[in-house]
Amino acid sequence: MLTNDEAKMIAATILKQLGGGRFRAMTGARELFAHNEGSGGCSFKLPRIPGVKINYVKIILNANDLYDVTFGRIFKDEYKVISEFKDVYNDQLIGLFEDETGLATSL
Repeated sequence: MLTNDEAKMIAATILKQLGGGRFRAMTGARELFAHNEGSGGCSFKLPRIPGVKINYVKIILNANDLYDVTFGRIFKDEYKVISEFKDVYNDQLIGLFEDETGLATSL
């Protein structure tokens, strides 16, 4: 089990790999949370965007030092998984995010 500080550090690393502040500005990502699940990770919500069903993303570091990424939708009190990807390399995160959401992470 990770400490809160370790979980926050891993979440910050994931956010940095996605593009940091530019990623948040370009996508409108909000409500970022650090997770103790697996080897740590993060999740965040996306604003409502016409034509985009995904509004929740969860990225967890697994035992292979790769990421498990889940794209979902929260509507009212229901959560629906739209797509899941296992063993994603850090350099694939941006492309995967852009392909699944249709949102650009940088100019």
